[in-house]
Amino acid sequence: MADITPDNIRGFLIPYIGIAKDALWTAQSTYSQANPRSGIPEAQNIGTGLVLSAIGTQSENITVTTTEGGIPSEAQFTWSGVDTIEMGQDANHILTESGFWKFSSSAAVGSYFQSDCVSDLEGRVWVVSEVLDSGGRYTISIRRQDKNGSITALNTFVSVIPVSTPNSNGLPCITRTQDGSLLVAFFTYTLNNDVNIQIHRSTDNGDNWTKVSSRGLKNPIDSTTFTNKKMRMITVDSTVVLFVECVASNRNSLAQYVSRDNGTSFSLVDAISSNTNGDFHEPSPITLPDGTIGISYINGSGGLVFLKIPNPGIRASSTRWQTNNLKNIDVSVGGQFGDISGAVVQNGNSCIWFQDGRLWVVAQKFGDGRLQLYSSDDLGETWTYGSSGSGASSVNDAIILDYGSNSDRLFQLSACVHEGRAKIFGHNTNSVWYLALNGYSSFGYPKRVDQPSRSQYMRWDSTYIPVMLPATSSQYTTTGAATQTLVENGLRIQSANQTRKYRYTHTGSYFTQGQVIRARLKVDANSSNATDRIALRIFQDNTANSRTLKLRFSTTQVLVQDSTGTKATITHDMTNSTEFVIVFKGSDAKVFYRTADSKSAKKWTLQSISGINLDATGTGNYIEWGHLALTADSLESHWQEVSVSSGEEAGEYNTDLRGAQYPAYGEFIYIDGGLSITAKDSPARGEDTYKIDSRYDYPIDNIFYSISLSPRVTWRSKDDTQTERIPLLMDKNVGSTIKSLGLSDTLGVYLGNINFQNFNIESWDGGSWVTLAAVDVSDGLSGTYVLRGATLESNITENQFYLHYGEAIGWRAILTSGETKKIVKIIQNSEGVWGQNSDRKRCVLVYDTDLTDHSTIPASGTIKLIPNSITYLKSRLDGVNLGQRALAISIPTQTTLEGYYQIGSMVMGSVAYPAPQYQRGRTISYQPNNQDTETLDGMFFSRKMSDGRRVASVAWTEPIDTTKIQSRDPDYWKVTNTAGALPVANYGDAPFLMQGLFRYLQNRKPLIYIPVIKKADDQLLNRYYDHLLARTTGSITIESVLGDELDNELFRVATINLEEIE
Repeated sequence: MADITPDNIRGFLIPYIGIAKDALWTAQSTYSQANPRSGIPEAQNIGTGLVLSAIGTQSENITVTTTEGGIPSEAQFTWSGVDTIEMGQDANHILTESGFWKFSSSAAVGSYFQSDCVSDLEGRVWVVSEVLDSGGRYTISIRRQDKNGSITALNTFVSVIPVSTPNSNGLPCITRTQDGSLLVAFFTYTLNNDVNIQIHRSTDNGDNWTKVSSRGLKNPIDSTTFTNKKMRMITVDSTVVLFVECVASNRNSLAQYVSRDNGTSFSLVDAISSNTNGDFHEPSPITLPDGTIGISYINGSGGLVFLKIPNPGIRASSTRWQTNNLKNIDVSVGGQFGDISGAVVQNGNSCIWFQDGRLWVVAQKFGDGRLQLYSSDDLGETWTYGSSGSGASSVNDAIILDYGSNSDRLFQLSACVHEGRAKIFGHNTNSVWYLALNGYSSFGYPKRVDQPSRSQYMRWDSTYIPVMLPATSSQYTTTGAATQTLVENGLRIQSANQTRKYRYTHTGSYFTQGQVIRARLKVDANSSNATDRIALRIFQDNTANSRTLKLRFSTTQVLVQDSTGTKATITHDMTNSTEFVIVFKGSDAKVFYRTADSKSAKKWTLQSISGINLDATGTGNYIEWGHLALTADSLESHWQEVSVSSGEEAGEYNTDLRGAQYPAYGEFIYIDGGLSITAKDSPARGEDTYKIDSRYDYPIDNIFYSISLSPRVTWRSKDDTQTERIPLLMDKNVGSTIKSLGLSDTLGVYLGNINFQNFNIESWDGGSWVTLAAVDVSDGLSGTYVLRGATLESNITENQFYLHYGEAIGWRAILTSGETKKIVKIIQNSEGVWGQNSDRKRCVLVYDTDLTDHSTIPASGTIKLIPNSITYLKSRLDGVNLGQRALAISIPTQTTLEGYYQIGSMVMGSVAYPAPQYQRGRTISYQPNNQDTETLDGMFFSRKMSDGRRVASVAWTEPIDTTKIQSRDPDYWKVTNTAGALPVANYGDAPFLMQGLFRYLQNRKPLIYIPVIKKADDQLLNRYYDHLLARTTGSITIESVLGDELDNELFRVATINLEEIE
């Protein structure tokens, strides 16, 4: 048995049987996938009646579990993602988030005073706003928030300083049309008596806008008679409807316009309402699921009412329609929602939205600034308060926001449903503010009765939001002299040898009924929790006994204490805005906390507290927060919200999840990450489970040959800004703790249709990833270049590499000069050396000028060619490492031409070496793939269907002696002589090896044909003729020409064909 390895050998990279889609190691993966879309909900139980459908995008796999049986609109569910944390839905009246949508530090910068909003089911919301600065400049602009993302400025429609006060404010409004376009309309700033609207349209979710009309109203509004106060626009099927509140000297009129040309022009319906039609203050229209139109408004008595019209062609303000059809319905019986001055209603604020099968109206109680919520579950026929408790309902059950100040109220409200939450936009302190109601949470806000309806959950008695200083509120008393300032991050408190305390005093039997407190803050400076430097304190006293619970905040820690000392220590980075919800009853408390973000699905960490000490009476009943203890150190904190619920309104000491309701078919409920579902058929049964696996336009599945054999079908990452690791277990059942061997001592990795320069091959060592090879696919293909128009050539005489004609088509080239780097795609090349020697033909590259602007490419510099397919061979893995647990392809952060990474095919496995090698006479043919047509008169037409394919044919024409194979003492080949290397082939085994490969591959699995493998530890194959992604075709025949069977036979192997996979 001797080593008789030739200098150059040939081989076939054969995919390892365990490397497949189900071997993806999810826990260690960091890969992303481009263009997510919703999956198909699959019932996991036998006999499930309810059928779910999904739309939108989807960022992770979702599990939906039925928690309450019944039909759609009654049955309830929770959901979880890959982390298996169950998420329930908060009650619709509970404020769960608030903050600045657009902050303005002063009137000089600009005072925002009008906004409107619209959203979609994929988690986007758009807000168009009007702002006036102290210099008299009016500006109308639009911003967008994508799901769980930041707010982006999209477009400024107008920014102008009129010569004098215009005859109408802009009053911008927005709608989304049936074809998905966005329409924005606003009044032109003009001194003319007739005022008209501009209309702008976007067909790409607001990225680009086109003005479609400068005079959108066919019947302008006469500014000598009317002052425009509010404008709203809605879409009803293919019709766009516009409502304008026009205030005359003796009435609040309503102008109703209809557009049947997709919002390009609007015609007045009948006429602007007259004095006999009544007053329409703060009209808020909405399209209802049955195709009708609902409008809430404040009438001439200051009452909140609702009416419906069956189609846009009926004037909503018509007295005849209202009288004959009894469609004017009281939303609130009693209550004043506007100020009546003379015959005109003013200073009202209201908005409307549809969510979870119900209509919701918010209106501001006139005179005290409280926001009140009303709900209808029959499309406006009857109305109830937004929440309810254990006893008879009262108007307090309608309150969703009460901060004790009318002068600091939010005004000019608008609302829509964004990411499953109702978002209400309003204005104060020169800025645009938003309130978010309900959403999803990993705990449930307490219920108020044992078997609650949808509304019988706790509500807030008081909510401080930093649109004012707490001293302005009638609910707070303030002491101390520390600096307090309203800034974008909230109420900023700065102190040194000073305190600043805010106290909210309450009454009630809290020992038996408890309290819920919600706070959001960040600590910028405080290194110690030794005293109540920055703290929130809760005192309960029933005149017989008392209890104290307090939270102390430093930049790194939260201490939870009672009167005896520390009950819990929470390590948390408080320099980030952090939310807390404290549920406190008797001697127990639950402290939920999380780093605040814009996500609608909130996942919390729970710190349970028990044994809160019972003290003597005398503390009083109050909640106090701020900088409470004196210290010479400089302290700073920002407070963004403090909400309090006490007594019966705080509910029971129970934080079980509240399920969301399955919607009726055709209506959708938002889940997370852009995913929404609807339900049909019935009934749902408790514990019915559905799996919704996310799908992508370019999923990771596409790299596996069992899913897609062709490299033209690719995986794409979301972008090229992060490391993408694709980890694969050697066996999905064995897992990551035990090594498995390869089928030879050479690991091979093929990547096809790639667009990146660098990647790593990594191995799991049981605790971390170890790099086996850091691969630069441009190795051997680097040089210098000079730009010649749409072409590139070398600019030095050195012959740096050689290219064959057309070899580089589809490759990328990285062109660098100093700090400037450009990437181009090669679309044609000549054969030749990369050099400027006059005695050899030069290679010329042609790049795609449609993808890269030629004027931005440096005139000269260095070039690195990036082939679109490579094979990398790594030897001595089994001999040295005794196998692998898991392997990974890791793509480090790097710039690509397209802005993402892609892989079309991946073959990972062992290299099979037939010994002896096939004999001379191999053939390589090329077959174009065109659809050709020739007409009877000889005209020829051709359509290219693909790039065509190569076919390689090889044979073992000389007899192969298998004697030593049968006697088990063959000579062998080694691909490297480095210590630890194992033999990779036994001489004489080629006939049996090739027949075995055909049986395994079955003409359906790929292989990589490698015509030359040099004796080396590692080898990169990055040239067109170096390797071939192929599949076997036809059959294999081995012919015994001499010798005895299974003893000393000599075999020939007939021609085998390897057809390129394109």
